[in-house]
Amino acid sequence: MAVIPLKGEQYIPDCALISYARYPHSTTEAYPDIAPDLVVEVLSPANMSSSDEREKMYRKIGNYLAAGCELWLAYPEEEKLERYIQGEAVRTYRNGDILEGRGILEGFRLEISTIWPR
Repeated sequence: MAVIPLKGEQYIPDCALISYARYPHSTTEAYPDIAPDLVVEVLSPANMSSSDEREKMYRKIGNYLAAGCELWLAYPEEEKLERYIQGEAVRTYRNGDILEGRGILEGFRLEISTIWPR
């Protein structure tokens, strides 16, 4: 995982990926000071329960995108995943859809229905 310092805020995402091409050296740092290529956040109803919480999440989304991160927001209760890429429309994936990787994830395929607990 990585701490993402943006506009005075720091985030610790649920999951993050930094490519070896961008960060090729090993480190003992628990949280390298580099924005990940991919960030995954898993949302619960509590994350969006109040206007305050929703505002925090929208700010986080904007800051991840401003840092150049691809962002996946997973909503387990709704069994959907939203994919955010800077400069592109948000794409929503549901059961039956397949998310295809791009860039550093070229060739990666994720069948959305496989990520929800049964």
